Amino acid sequence: SGRLTAVAKIPGQTSLTFAVRSARSKEQLSAQPWRPVREGTFTLEATDRYLQYQALLASDNGDRYPVLDKVTVTLEP
Repeated sequence: SGRLTAVAKIPGQTSLTFAVRSARSKEQLSAQPWRPVREGTFTLEATDRYLQYQALLASDNGDRYPVLDKVTVTLEP
């Protein structure tokens, strides 16, 4: 399993969400579906060796967006 934390400024009426995908090999990674990160945690398979995350920054009016300063991913044994 893993944990994803972020440092960000999220103005009202905007949102910031994360998703991850993982695979046994680099070649398999792009075929894997994105899975939402819920409450900062996600799961992995024991054989996974590659991991990607994506951040989705959403705006209510196209004028203001969250500002993402830092993302930290930690894996737990």
